[in-house]
Amino acid sequence: MQTLRDKPTAIFCYNDLIALDVLKVLRKLNYKVPEDISIVGYDNSHLAEATEINLTTVEHPKKELGEKAAHLLLDVIEGKSEFNGDPYTFKPKLIMRNSTAKPAKPEE
Repeated sequence: MQTLRDKPTAIFCYNDLIALDVLKVLRKLNYKVPEDISIVGYDNSHLAEATEINLTTVEHPKKELGEKAAHLLLDVIEGKSEFNGDPYTFKPKLIMRNSTAKPAKPEE
């Protein structure tokens, strides 16, 4: 197996399910989470707290996203506006759990 010279200190995953798979693989390779490497998921699914190592994750505002999409769709259907593709910004929230360690102090 090939190894990296500069090993990563953290892995940010596409979603919580992938992060839990990464956690399983790292444990099989004898890595300690979060001591050796931190893992962060995305979506704050119910799976994030389903293992002994609870997953740090990013939660996106599902309700707000759904409401905005519904309002845009209704406005288009009712002829009040046309969807012009303008971007909308939503603020995610970091949910800290025990799959991440505090950052190491930089070497001097």
